[in-house]
Amino acid sequence: MLKDNKIHTTEINVIFKNKYIELQDNDVIFPNGKTGKYLRVIEKDSKTPGSVIICINEFNEILLVTLYRYGIDQYSLEFPRGYKDKTEGFIDAGVRELREEVNIQDKNIVNVSLIGSFFVNTSNNASEVGVVLIHINSLDLNVKLEIQESIIESQWLPIKHIKEKIIIGEIKDSFTINAFMFLLINESSLLGE
Repeated sequence: MLKDNKIHTTEINVIFKNKYIELQDNDVIFPNGKTGKYLRVIEKDSKTPGSVIICINEFNEILLVTLYRYGIDQYSLEFPRGYKDKTEGFIDAGVRELREEVNIQDKNIVNVSLIGSFFVNTSNNASEVGVVLIHINSLDLNVKLEIQESIIESQWLPIKHIKEKIIIGEIKDSFTINAFMFLLINESSLLGE
């Protein structure tokens, strides 16, 4: 029996790897002393694959995009997000992704902050995602959607409408729901509290 109650890796077995993901089928010892296998997913040669962006305009509306997600074979309403380059932090990745996905320029950005981070799936995935809050001035904004990312629509919604869409199941993306929770925790002034 292992005293620390952890699963210990005895051998790392990489069974697939490309520029986005590494899949391991590792040999392990479980806390009860038995041996076995455990799958582990590591995204983009990093434990920190990227950022999810909460973009808020001067009217306290939040930007959401609708895009096709291959993994679920359907369109998804969600906050913009994306991978980070190896040299980027969460904030730089968030700003760059917002530029790339919806054409928000530096002149529109008023304030940027990191309001939290979360793990995608703690049972088998080592990926941590940063939640970046970007306040913008949208008065002269010219949103242009990135076609390569299968983005078909953008919309600005107040917080209460996003809550409603989560409750009725129109927003199911875990990145968006997690980031929204950080927003609720950190931005009580937007909720009138």
